[in-house]
Amino acid sequence: MFFRVMCWKELREHRQQAVILTALAALFLTVAMPMLLSETDYNADVTVAAIVLVGACGLVTGAILLANESETHTQVFLDLLPRQRFAVWMYKAIIGVSITSLQALILTLAARIAAPSPGGILNNPSVVFIIAYLAGLFGLGCGIFGSALASTVLAAIGWGIVCGFVSGIGAACLMSIGAAVHREFGLSEQESANLGLILWVLLLPSPLVLSGLIYTRVDRRRQAMARPNYKRRRWALPATMGLRSSLWLSLRQGRFFILGVAIAALLAGPLVLIDALAIWPIATLLFGLIMGIAVFGDEQFYGAFRFLAEQRLPLGRLWFAKVGTRLLATLLVGFLMGCTALAAIKSAGNTSFDPYDDGRGGYVTEMIVKQFGGTIFLLLFLTYGFTFGQMAGMLARKSIIAVAIGLPAAIIGVSLWLPSLVSGGFPAWELFVIPIGLLFVARLLLWSWATDRLLTRRALIAQGFAAIVGITFVGLCLAKRVWEIPAVAPPLGIDEFAAAYPTRDQNPVRSALFRASERFQQAYGPRQSVFEGFELEQSDSHVKEPSRRNAADLVLLDGWPKNDALESSLLSQMTKNDWLSPVRECANLPQSPAEDPRDRFLGATQWLTRLPAMGQWLSVESLHRQALGHHAEALDLIVAQLAVARDVQTKAARLNRSIGDRVERDALLALARWSEDPDVPTELIEKALQETRTHEANRPPASDVIKAEYLLMREYANSADAGLEYSSNSKKDWTHSLVALARQVPWERARRERLINAYFEQIAQANEVDSSTVQNVLYGHAPSPLAQTIRDDLVLRPYLWYGLGLNREKTNLCNLRAAQVSLALLAYQRRNGAAAKAMSDVVPRFLPQAPIDPFSGAAFHYRLADKEEWIRWEEDVRIDRADEWGIREQSSRLSSVLPLTRDNERLGDLVRRVRPGTGVLWSIGSDGIDNGGTVQQFHDYSYGADMIFLVAPLKSFK
Repeated sequence: MFFRVMCWKELREHRQQAVILTALAALFLTVAMPMLLSETDYNADVTVAAIVLVGACGLVTGAILLANESETHTQVFLDLLPRQRFAVWMYKAIIGVSITSLQALILTLAARIAAPSPGGILNNPSVVFIIAYLAGLFGLGCGIFGSALASTVLAAIGWGIVCGFVSGIGAACLMSIGAAVHREFGLSEQESANLGLILWVLLLPSPLVLSGLIYTRVDRRRQAMARPNYKRRRWALPATMGLRSSLWLSLRQGRFFILGVAIAALLAGPLVLIDALAIWPIATLLFGLIMGIAVFGDEQFYGAFRFLAEQRLPLGRLWFAKVGTRLLATLLVGFLMGCTALAAIKSAGNTSFDPYDDGRGGYVTEMIVKQFGGTIFLLLFLTYGFTFGQMAGMLARKSIIAVAIGLPAAIIGVSLWLPSLVSGGFPAWELFVIPIGLLFVARLLLWSWATDRLLTRRALIAQGFAAIVGITFVGLCLAKRVWEIPAVAPPLGIDEFAAAYPTRDQNPVRSALFRASERFQQAYGPRQSVFEGFELEQSDSHVKEPSRRNAADLVLLDGWPKNDALESSLLSQMTKNDWLSPVRECANLPQSPAEDPRDRFLGATQWLTRLPAMGQWLSVESLHRQALGHHAEALDLIVAQLAVARDVQTKAARLNRSIGDRVERDALLALARWSEDPDVPTELIEKALQETRTHEANRPPASDVIKAEYLLMREYANSADAGLEYSSNSKKDWTHSLVALARQVPWERARRERLINAYFEQIAQANEVDSSTVQNVLYGHAPSPLAQTIRDDLVLRPYLWYGLGLNREKTNLCNLRAAQVSLALLAYQRRNGAAAKAMSDVVPRFLPQAPIDPFSGAAFHYRLADKEEWIRWEEDVRIDRADEWGIREQSSRLSSVLPLTRDNERLGDLVRRVRPGTGVLWSIGSDGIDNGGTVQQFHDYSYGADMIFLVAPLKSFK
């Protein structure tokens, strides 16, 4: 009887909407769609539209089933009937399924009439009906779920749409689970697809089940009240504390609101794929703000706060219960958003950020998040939003006004810390003092709020005092960041050093070198791969195939070859543009910086990168002139190259200094090959010795690099336009603006200035002790605290200076001074007809004093070979010099040396022949140990090796 009555009632309520919706949908399928679609897409689209319309009809039907009772106030009548709500819900669900089934049948037939051949699997009418029927049931379930939550049909439709969206996300997750199972257990694609389909079908009835649980909760309450309770629950709080009722009130007031925010957080999580660094802070700040405002939102809206004060209820316990539960709910909201965000990242295949990502996000996002700290990044915005929102919710009666107050305040409160967080080294506890303080102030103002006295003089004074305390605390925290760095004056004479850089218009050295590099590039650039000699790697002209060696390298190592067809051809192409004239012009000008390193930010120093190749081919040209018999011209070119090296080294930063060192190194190699020629007059040898001594006297000290790097880092730190150097295209977006803000705020600028001053003072002090001290201070296993602080600074980290590279500087000085000693020994041979037996033979006649070995602080070691020796020496060897080299097997003695051929070059160590009468000059090398000059140092640091220089015997001279 009750079922027939319910059927009659529901059919009367649904007949009008069901008929209208079905008729409109059928007309749309049969009339409107043929007019709107082309013939090619028509059949399949009509069938898909029919499936969607069945789902929409089911959604509307489900929304009417329960919400209509609340909207027409008939739910009270149904509750008075001698039936449980479960029976009402079940009968309504049966009627809804019947109506939806009929609508699915009608719309499927209409789609078949309008589109008889949709193609594929949709050609089967049974399949189309089953799919439409399932879509209708899913829509019906979402509609009933929304109907159980809402009190109006329109609101129920909205909740149903949200439910459908969330269920779709759940279905996608289940599909991904099926794919993961497919990958893990090796299932076939059909089996994994069937598994995913089964999981999705199991998900379909979930909205319907949830709606039944929600709608029938009244039945469960009735049953609980009907059961006698003879035993007190031990876990319950004492009733006298009032916490149970406070917790019940908080949860009762906010259950649907918290559910809605949680759903919004689930939907917002995947948005981090757009820009995680923007979406997460904005979303969590807003979620925290609205959750904080809602703590006392009901009391403010209904004016119930007056009731709390009038009844002398325990406001502190109520505040504790409401704030505690809402804060936990806020953290849960953040957790849910984080879960969906992580799932979205993993499903998109973006499990790690790409350091070479050209777009926004990627490596930049990862670096800034690491700078914040993962926990701080996840919780900071959420807690600030909640605490500022809770305070604003107490100050304003209306929620919209509370948002207008709390949102700017929360943004300002967080923004004060952002520059310091980007710069790094900020204690986490200081960040959360303000939120905790706001909760404390809210608790103190609770009675004034409940009695509507927040605008009284006493309350305003308390609020003002709290604001002053908070601002003072923030100011002291930011000032402490500056004070914790020791105050150190800038390097001595830095202003005069900076003022000595000429402007571009007043720098003739730069003008000449720039013209030379431009002309050189015109000849070198179009055929750079040929000049760099990559084609030589397969050539038979070398016993040991060089790795990335080019023709110029081999000329500088072994001298001008007898068969010089390749080298002469390359030089004829290289020198067709007159780039040698500006080089000679530069050599005749007073020594001056080639470039101001601070122009590096404008890209003005990029032309200097051409100089190493230009210097190398200038050295080759000098040896070519010597091969033609023009020894003096060759020496002039080498001297000009040394002058260019000095100009590039003058007041240069580290990178520019390394360019000048490269030019100097090639010039010294060319000088060594030039001096080996027996036809060079003795007077030119002595002139070359004097030129090298003059070069060392005028060579800029390495300490200038410290001052230049100081200027460079200070310029970078204070430059608002300098981009963040972590992405390959350095795209300027809001992340770069965030870093620029960290540069420009006064407290971070003051702190960074102190950091730079103290850091470079430490470097200068360590430089006066020893090069290894500087290396350990900068980037050893235990770097100095200042160096570590700069590493933690996201602004300074891109230009963190790792020092002079003093071992390399010592190597350059060693090469220069060894060249002086070698030239002095050669001059002695020429003047005396015999090789010098000791260093004392050339001092003070050719050298005023013995040059100091930079690695030992003492004189160079020297011996005159009285018999044939073999020195281990790694180098690329040409065929015409193969008789000067050999292979020593690793198991053989020193005297057992095999001839060097292609067949045995990998059988042992490469060794070089030292004939009797050859002078052997060596430095102890970078390991600081004298190894007797028997193993040549191959790299900047080689343990158990020395830096060896050979002086040709007298008999080789004519």
